[in-house]
Amino acid sequence: MIREQNANQLIWKAVMTKALAIALNPITVVDILSSVVIDIALILGLSKLYGFSMTEAGAVQLLQKIALSMGGIGASELLANLGLSGLKTLLGISATATGGIALGPYISVAITQGGVAGVSSMVLDKLPKFI
Repeated sequence: MIREQNANQLIWKAVMTKALAIALNPITVVDILSSVVIDIALILGLSKLYGFSMTEAGAVQLLQKIALSMGGIGASELLANLGLSGLKTLLGISATATGGIALGPYISVAITQGGVAGVSSMVLDKLPKFI
């Protein structure tokens, strides 16, 4: 029970960190990289909590396995992240040209993108099923 509570806290912290990192970052490639790094850190933290021996390379392989087993969900998240990030970049660039008018849509896109990214990390609470 204590382990489950600790796992839930760890997952929630990762979800919030990932959502904020994605929402606040305007650069597409950095969005994807930070998302992967946070997921790997979460996998390593959960594996330590559950007593599984896991290296960074093992965490990367596990993350790939999870993405493949999720199939369309993983692909949908990637496409949504790329699309929203691209839109966020365009709105960020146009904010200067529009005198800040584009910041309203930028903020709504950033919040949406952060939410999608954060929710995708919640699937990692099923880590023991993938090992």
